[in-house]
Amino acid sequence: MATESVIGPVRRAARAFAWLAASTAATALLGGCGGTSGVSASDRAAQSPVSFDDYARLGYTLDWRTFPHVTPGERVEQVVFGDDTIAALEGGSFVTLMEANDGSFRWRVGISNSLAVFRDVEFHDSRLLVVGDADLYMLDLATGTIQERQRFDPIANSPVVRSGDLLAYGANSGQLVGHLTAGAGVKFWGHLMSGPISFAPVLFDADNGPAVMAASGEGSIVFATADRGRLLGRQRMFAGPGAQPVAGDGLVFIGSLDQSVYAFAPDESGPVWRHRTERPIESDPAYLDRVVYIELAEAGMTAFNADDGSILWSNVNLRGSIIGTREGMLVAWDEDRRVMRTVDASTGDAVETVSLPTIRWATIEPFENGDLFTLSDTEVLARFRGR
Repeated sequence: MATESVIGPVRRAARAFAWLAASTAATALLGGCGGTSGVSASDRAAQSPVSFDDYARLGYTLDWRTFPHVTPGERVEQVVFGDDTIAALEGGSFVTLMEANDGSFRWRVGISNSLAVFRDVEFHDSRLLVVGDADLYMLDLATGTIQERQRFDPIANSPVVRSGDLLAYGANSGQLVGHLTAGAGVKFWGHLMSGPISFAPVLFDADNGPAVMAASGEGSIVFATADRGRLLGRQRMFAGPGAQPVAGDGLVFIGSLDQSVYAFAPDESGPVWRHRTERPIESDPAYLDRVVYIELAEAGMTAFNADDGSILWSNVNLRGSIIGTREGMLVAWDEDRRVMRTVDASTGDAVETVSLPTIRWATIEPFENGDLFTLSDTEVLARFRGR
């Protein structure tokens, strides 16, 4: 099953998460002096040296480094993991497909002009789906040839989640849309909400099969079956999500701008639980083994019992997001401070801490005991395997 890591918040749902995310994340990503401005691959590598000892302390060793195509002045915006390939989408609409085993290029393709807005990339059977705001491009996985183009109606304002031939996305009008890619490609179902939808819908397992949840910028929440869009429930927060929601074991977890962490279920009339905080939440939640991990401004990284919202531990000195696990320990990436830590999952205590000043993004794929992937300021993508 293909999975995705989006530069910015990491979403981990049925795709093993992971969702371009909110406008705040996109702004942070694209701010400052973006792009490689035509710098050669060798210079890109030289400007992003690898500290082998630091990665060894975290339990990793370098496997390969590669150089996705980047239009001068642009940056890589998404990295998507397939079964044996990795796709990188940059802001100038170029997609690079790389072999997962060694990082070598299979192809690179420019999808459209630089004025187009692209929301997402998805693997689907023998195709790579490139999601624009108005159009869906279907590329042959072997050659990169554009085989088909479909229109979105309404246009997409969020990344997508895929369930079979169905893509679910959010529109600026506040509509949760199910787009059927089979055949000519049509809007198959939709549900209207209050406020625009910027974060990707969340795919999760409901009692009657795959379902999706979307949350709008005004706090409206809709649950629907993925196949036919049958409404499962509606709920509400006092403000929209501040980061990409995640799901696990039939529940959806949201850090909200109304200063609360929520757990929702489609068959409930209100939240399963709610934890109020001192400030709006804009950090990325992660879910593993009935525990939700999320950074709170006043308490640092906090572990919640997913069933009832009770706090298992918190560490005010631990910041960022939990991006995966390594031999029973959590791995935390602090994007703001560019620090990576291994963390005792039972106590929240940091075990190893290393500074990675040239790295702007990191994820572990798969989430549990997978390989570490990093992206540098000069757009060098690296894979590190466990030692």
